[in-house]
Amino acid sequence: MHTISHRRLIVAVLLSMFILAIFAFMPSTTVHAATATYFNQLRDYTGTYNSNLARVPGIMKFLVRNQRVALHIEGGTGGTEIMGVVTNAESLIIDYLPESPADITMHIRVGAGTVDRLIAQNSGVAVLEAIGSDIRFEGVGLGNQLRAVIISLGARIARVFA
Repeated sequence: MHTISHRRLIVAVLLSMFILAIFAFMPSTTVHAATATYFNQLRDYTGTYNSNLARVPGIMKFLVRNQRVALHIEGGTGGTEIMGVVTNAESLIIDYLPESPADITMHIRVGAGTVDRLIAQNSGVAVLEAIGSDIRFEGVGLGNQLRAVIISLGARIARVFA
């Protein structure tokens, strides 16, 4: 039987707390793709994320600080919708764009059906289950590739404890 070191277990738990902090406090309103773009549907989550960031341990904030993320929602009614999220040194979302940001540091790819399901379920556990399979992180550059791997592995380990 393979044992997990205490340090790895702590990192996995902290990562799961970070992911849950971001998604567990999602607003419960549901807007369907037929009436609004995903950009408009997800706009409310930026404030929710920022207001709950204080609950996230500092080590986890490191993974998302100073990021310029292109979020690709694939397979919607209009094809692929791409939006941008920019975080600062404190990991706060400082810009939410209807297009990719300049100098992308990470791509997040997810299917429209997964986004619809996650919005409807409004569950941090559902998000954890989707990371690594339905939600794919692709870092740009070696450091951000490592961050993407840590996020995906951490979510996989956290699923065991969720």
